[in-house]
Amino acid sequence: MGITATTTIDANRLGFADTEQIAYTLAVNAAFVTHDEGILSQVSALGLSGRDYPCIVFTKSGKYSIGTVIRKLQIFAQTRPTDSLKNRVIFL
Repeated sequence: MGITATTTIDANRLGFADTEQIAYTLAVNAAFVTHDEGILSQVSALGLSGRDYPCIVFTKSGKYSIGTVIRKLQIFAQTRPTDSLKNRVIFL
């Protein structure tokens, strides 16, 4: 079982504001993988206002190699049902 990953460039989303990226990720029922701490405050505000947000997977920049992040994401995808993705922040 694998995962499908799409980059901002692949999705033609380069240059969109963070709020638009968050809305897009929610609309396509995907997880948002980031090392941008600003995203955390934005989804916190959404949650506090009662609005939905996509699953945010946060990892501190440079903490893991890209290979390790991918392996952790694969384990995450295999152990979590997709209906539990919304309104969650996961820290790697």
